[in-house]
Amino acid sequence: MSFDFHGNMKEEIPSLLGFDNTMSIGAFLDDLYAKDEAEQAKIQEQIRKKKPKKSRRPNSGPGLGTAALEKLKATGRASNTPAQKQSAECGPVESTSLPTDVGVQKCSNCGSTTTSNGSWANSPVENGQIRCNACYGYEKKWGMVRPLRWDDQHCARCHKPLLKSAGRWMAKIEGGWKLMCRKCYDYEMYRELSP
Repeated sequence: MSFDFHGNMKEEIPSLLGFDNTMSIGAFLDDLYAKDEAEQAKIQEQIRKKKPKKSRRPNSGPGLGTAALEKLKATGRASNTPAQKQSAECGPVESTSLPTDVGVQKCSNCGSTTTSNGSWANSPVENGQIRCNACYGYEKKWGMVRPLRWDDQHCARCHKPLLKSAGRWMAKIEGGWKLMCRKCYDYEMYRELSP
């Protein structure tokens, strides 16, 4: 216990570990931060050593690897045709890829992509076209293509997405009526009217 100059008892402030009167607070904090960073680096190094490295397959990527493709061609079972060229029967698409393949499949109506084999079906309306589950369900129920085609959502000239709030315009270009954004529509009309 200690007393101030009036004789009153004052509380002792607990001292900080590693701090002495000869050290400035700034130097103490710098030292404390340096120790903390060194400790964090040591922990990160231990974590990195414990984690196994991910092994990468030599022929990773979409489709069959060259070695697997050559092997299939040699046995006469080469069937790495895209899903769009499969039979036009309705129902789930049979996978043509090996279980270790990482292949991206794309819906020919809405353009959504996935690597999952179970979420694709052949279109009941357009023969030979592959559909995602959403487009397939719509076509099966209504008997028509789901009105969500890529052409109906993007400008035919600049290919930017067309927002309903911004408006859509039809113009006759390249022998047919096409959807366009306002800027491209104005350009086509100007080009058509100018001599």
